[in-house]
Amino acid sequence: MVGCVRNEGRYVAMMLIGLGLVVFMSSACTEAEDGTPRTSAAGSARADDLREAIALPEGPERVTLLARAVGEMELDSAHLLADVIQGSGEQIPFYEQRVVYLGWAEIDGGEAFRNVLALPPEARRSRLAAVVIRRLAEIDPVQARVLLSSLAKSESEELGGSLLVAFVEGWAVGGHGLAPISNLLEKVPKGWNRERATRVVIDVLLERDEASEAMAWAESIPVGGGDNYRAVAFRKIALVVGEQRPRQVADWLEPHRAFRYGQAGFRVLARTWGQYDPTAAIEWALDQIDDRARFLAIKFSFDSWFQKDEAAARAWLKTQSDVPALDPVYMMVALRSGATDPHGAAEAAAKIDDDRSRLDALARVLGPWLDTEPTNAAKWLQSSRDSEAVRDRIRAIGNSETERPRSLEVKDERAEASS
Repeated sequence: MVGCVRNEGRYVAMMLIGLGLVVFMSSACTEAEDGTPRTSAAGSARADDLREAIALPEGPERVTLLARAVGEMELDSAHLLADVIQGSGEQIPFYEQRVVYLGWAEIDGGEAFRNVLALPPEARRSRLAAVVIRRLAEIDPVQARVLLSSLAKSESEELGGSLLVAFVEGWAVGGHGLAPISNLLEKVPKGWNRERATRVVIDVLLERDEASEAMAWAESIPVGGGDNYRAVAFRKIALVVGEQRPRQVADWLEPHRAFRYGQAGFRVLARTWGQYDPTAAIEWALDQIDDRARFLAIKFSFDSWFQKDEAAARAWLKTQSDVPALDPVYMMVALRSGATDPHGAAEAAAKIDDDRSRLDALARVLGPWLDTEPTNAAKWLQSSRDSEAVRDRIRAIGNSETERPRSLEVKDERAEASS
């Protein structure tokens, strides 16, 4: 099975090359010499080709027969080929089914789509429907949209997400303009389908080396409209383009740093960049004006680093001194380390520059530590410049949050980092 997966790309390439050759040869003979169209006997012959191909092992002969069956497909043979596919069970893999339905979509996308909808769910219906809609959106987006709007409620609930992504991808590949995509996705409810569809658009543009076009598209989306869809586009560009061109994305985000959608982009870029070049990411974050965007960039770039390589992140942090901008980093380290390394957590909390934040972090760390290791915790606290203030803060927290687990602050930090 593993070998089949590894060879799938090569095999599909062979099949498509063969398909291209057969389509070229057959294009000149779609009619008989007297001008009459092919008869149903030709369709039966194509179905026989497909049955013969399915019975063969992977290889050139199977490719040739399958390519001929699809390359010479016409309306009278499409249904026959589909019947052969559905009757073959597991003998024909999805990527071969895909080629057949792609060929059918070229001839009559509406009929191909209706055929897919009539299949039982276990017959790869969702994936095949997406194949047809994606190709139709590329070559005939109006028909694709009509077909989607005609779905029954049950079909829409089952297939709607995958078909939305397929439609948007086909539209983007076909180059039909980006404004209609944002108009459509603004109306889609917040959730995973809208996120996936947005990413697909940006992936297509990046593959065409059109990152600037993706950024211009995001900037064209109205501020605040469609459940704040502009922020979705900014986040996805920061994620997708930021993996390859972080400095370009950082420069692009700069004029938007005062807005929430722009700050969402800063957060995602910092987290993305911090995963593969953390020192560059944190240096970029520190070298900014003091505002909310900077706070997010520092926090999330270091957070990515800390999760990936805690030892290296801690080692870098020890080289820093008197950097007030690192307060969110010290806070994060203190709250995350309190349960496993309370002494190190207390040392991190003590480095927070802001008085209120420092006392709060120390109280969160020292409270549980005094419960589990009272001697060590008391000794450390006695040497702290904030000893009395921390004791007061611990008492205040105990009085106001008797029902709140002290570990909840750490969970809150992690939840924000993953959002």
